[in-house]
Amino acid sequence: MLVLIRHGSYSVRDGALDELGISQAAELAEYLAQFSKPTAVYHSPSLRTTQMAQIIAERLQVPPQADLTLSEHGNPASYCPPFLDNTYTVAITHLPIIREILRQWSAYWQIESPIEIPIASVFIIDPAKNTIEKLSD
Repeated sequence: MLVLIRHGSYSVRDGALDELGISQAAELAEYLAQFSKPTAVYHSPSLRTTQMAQIIAERLQVPPQADLTLSEHGNPASYCPPFLDNTYTVAITHLPIIREILRQWSAYWQIESPIEIPIASVFIIDPAKNTIEKLSD
């Protein structure tokens, strides 16, 4: 299962999460803590995704890991079909990368891709069920 998260609200001045973004990350961390512990928390190397990953990973007790393929202009192929990893993975990234991952999964399963992807959106991609579920805005 892949939990795909768009980073939280941030300052355009310095790219850091703002107060709302920090709150969004903390709320997501609490929500995810209800479930089993993820195998990994990957994130883009940008400041806002790194901060979000640190907040979430600390709560989930999993070390965050930067992944260049999740950067704004990365190639997220390892998160697209066929995603052969049977683990519970969290990936925190940017709008263009999320769009591409969702587009590829939707095409693979021949389902409609979610259109709205606001800040701090969470999607669960479940290869066992062939589903994409949007959890939050």
